[in-house]
Amino acid sequence: MIASLVLACTVGLAGPRVAAAQEARADATPDMAAMQRQLFRGHAVLAVRIQRLVGMGLLCRVLSDEDAQLIQTNADERADYEGSRLSQEDREWAEAYLEGLQDGAFRAADLSREISPEACEKFAAPGGDLVKILTWTDRPQEIAPGIRASPRTLP
Repeated sequence: MIASLVLACTVGLAGPRVAAAQEARADATPDMAAMQRQLFRGHAVLAVRIQRLVGMGLLCRVLSDEDAQLIQTNADERADYEGSRLSQEDREWAEAYLEGLQDGAFRAADLSREISPEACEKFAAPGGDLVKILTWTDRPQEIAPGIRASPRTLP
């Protein structure tokens, strides 16, 4: 019985170290690295999309500066977290990738030219992009009266 208790304690103490070693080996595989790059790409695209929608909300004057900052911070933190999980060489790639996305998104179309009363009305409509990005403030939002939006809804 004492031997069983000692064995259980030893396995219990070694468990986290073994799990960490297995996780480190898994991160080193090419497939895992490719998956982590793909996760980063998705979060980077989302962060840039949210950045454009925040700009639209500000230009339409339906989004406060404080909410805009909070929304963008939350979106950037998610992309930063995924970037932090990359290898050092992939982090350099990720930085360039994100910069390229931002350049492309903001050179492809001028937001001030896209803004019209109709575009702002559509943006601010119930269940529209405004409600979706407001979920990134981590405050409850309603898509329609009595229907709560999921936290951090994807716009």
